[in-house]
Amino acid sequence: MERSGIVLGILGASNSAGQLVFSFGKRNVGVIYGWVFASHMVGAAIAAFVAGVTRDLVGDYAMPSSSPAG
Repeated sequence: MERSGIVLGILGASNSAGQLVFSFGKRNVGVIYGWVFASHMVGAAIAAFVAGVTRDLVGDYAMPSSSPAG
Protein backbone atom coordinates (compact mmCIF):
# COMPACT_ATOMS: atom_id res chain seq x y z
CA MET A 1 0.00 0.00 0.00
CA GLU A 2 2.83 2.41 0.75
CA ARG A 3 4.42 2.07 -2.69
CA SER A 4 1.11 2.50 -4.47
CA GLY A 5 0.41 5.62 -2.41
CA ILE A 6 3.75 7.10 -3.39
CA VAL A 7 3.22 6.33 -7.08
CA LEU A 8 -0.34 7.66 -7.09
CA GLY A 9 0.74 10.78 -5.20
CA ILE A 10 3.50 11.49 -7.68
CA LEU A 11 1.08 11.03 -10.57
CA GLY A 12 -1.44 13.36 -8.93
CA ALA A 13 -4.08 10.64 -8.71
CA SER A 14 -3.99 9.87 -5.01
CA ASN A 15 -6.76 7.71 -3.61
CA SER A 16 -7.77 9.47 -0.41
CA ALA A 17 -10.78 7.27 0.29
CA GLY A 18 -8.79 4.07 -0.18
CA GLN A 19 -6.06 5.27 2.14
CA LEU A 20 -8.60 6.31 4.77
CA VAL A 21 -10.25 2.88 4.66
CA PHE A 22 -6.85 1.23 4.98
CA SER A 23 -5.78 3.45 7.89
CA PHE A 24 -9.00 3.87 9.89
CA GLY A 25 -11.42 1.18 8.74
CA LYS A 26 -14.73 1.37 6.90
CA ARG A 27 -16.70 2.45 9.94
CA ASN A 28 -14.93 5.81 10.31
CA VAL A 29 -14.36 6.79 6.68
CA GLY A 30 -17.38 9.07 6.26
CA VAL A 31 -16.58 11.34 9.18
CA ILE A 32 -12.84 11.41 8.55
CA TYR A 33 -13.34 12.02 4.81
CA GLY A 34 -15.53 15.00 5.66
CA TRP A 35 -12.92 16.42 8.02
CA VAL A 36 -10.15 15.94 5.46
CA PHE A 37 -11.99 17.90 2.79
CA ALA A 38 -13.34 20.52 5.21
CA SER A 39 -9.81 21.24 6.44
CA HIS A 40 -8.64 21.38 2.83
CA MET A 41 -11.25 24.02 2.04
CA VAL A 42 -10.32 26.07 5.12
CA GLY A 43 -6.66 25.95 4.07
CA ALA A 44 -7.57 26.99 0.52
CA ALA A 45 -9.57 29.95 1.84
CA ILE A 46 -6.70 31.08 4.06
CA ALA A 47 -4.22 30.74 1.19
CA ALA A 48 -6.45 32.80 -1.12
CA PHE A 49 -6.80 35.51 1.52
CA VAL A 50 -3.04 35.64 2.18
CA ALA A 51 -2.33 35.79 -1.56
CA GLY A 52 -4.78 38.68 -1.93
CA VAL A 53 -3.27 40.61 0.96
CA THR A 54 0.22 39.99 -0.41
CA ARG A 55 -0.89 41.24 -3.83
CA ASP A 56 -2.33 44.39 -2.26
CA LEU A 57 0.86 45.06 -0.30
CA VAL A 58 3.34 44.27 -3.10
CA GLY A 59 1.30 45.55 -6.05
CA ASP A 60 1.56 42.59 -8.40
CA TYR A 61 1.00 38.85 -8.53
CA ALA A 62 4.69 37.84 -8.75
CA MET A 63 5.16 36.95 -5.08
CA PRO A 64 1.79 35.25 -4.40
CA SER A 65 2.10 33.09 -7.50
CA SER A 66 5.73 32.12 -6.92
CA SER A 67 5.49 31.33 -3.19
CA PRO A 68 4.00 27.80 -3.58
CA ALA A 69 6.92 26.86 -5.82
CA GLY A 70 9.37 27.66 -3.05
